[in-house]
Parts: sequence; C-alpha cells; structure tokens
Amino acid sequence: MENITSTTELIEAIQILEAEQADQLQQVRDKFYYTRQSLRPVNIIGSSLKEMVSSPNLFKNILGTAFALFAGYISSKAIFIGASNSKSRRIFGTVLKLGVASVVTRGPKIINSLKQLIFQRLSRKGNQNFIRS
Repeated sequence: MENITSTTELIEAIQILEAEQADQLQQVRDKFYYTRQSLRPVNIIGSSLKEMVSSPNLFKNILGTAFALFAGYISSKAIFIGASNSKSRRIFGTVLKLGVASVVTRGPKIINSLKQLIFQRLSRKGNQNFIRS
C-alpha cells in the first residue's frame, strides 16, 4: 500500500476500500443464502432423491435385493413346507431366510457364477437329450 499524502488520496483510498467491503459483503450474503437454501429439509430430500434416481446402479441394487429376499423366502418354504407349530422350526426358518438373503446380497459374484454353472449343466443335459433322441 502506498503512503497517502493528501486528503484527495485519502478520500480515494476510502472509496476503494468501501467498494471492496461492499463487494465482500455481497459475496458473504450470496454464500449465506446459498447455504441456507441447501440446508432446507425440502432441498436436502430433493437432492438426495435426485442422486438416488440418477444412480446407474439403482435398478440393479433393487433387483438384487428383491432377488435375495425372494431366494430367502423360497429356501425357508422349501425346507418347511406348510405351517409349523414348533417355535424352533419357525426360528430356524427365519434364520435360514435371513442367512440366504444375506449371502445372496453380499455375494452377487458367487450367485452369478453358480447361476452360470447351473445353466451350463442344464443346457448340456438338454443338448445331450436332444442329440440322443
């Protein structure tokens, strides 16, 4: 900063500093308004939903979770066909259902490889039966 030697230079320096102060105050107000708008509950929920919907893996995740729950349900019903009056059988069925669902959701690579293996074996048997006929 230069040394001020006259009153006109002092007035000019004050005007420059006041303009800078007004500019900084406007920037602070703009940032405050933006922060206030982004922290409103409606905007938080809206932005979260936008992120969730725009996620490329959303459908894949929903489908995987639904498949896992369905597999758990089917596995418990396959072992315990019909209604069971025994508490231990119901508890075991619930644990089995949750366990299968957990394995299916956590290990999609394992499930996909098992699915491909089963499909390959079924397609080989189908081809062998078709060739033999």
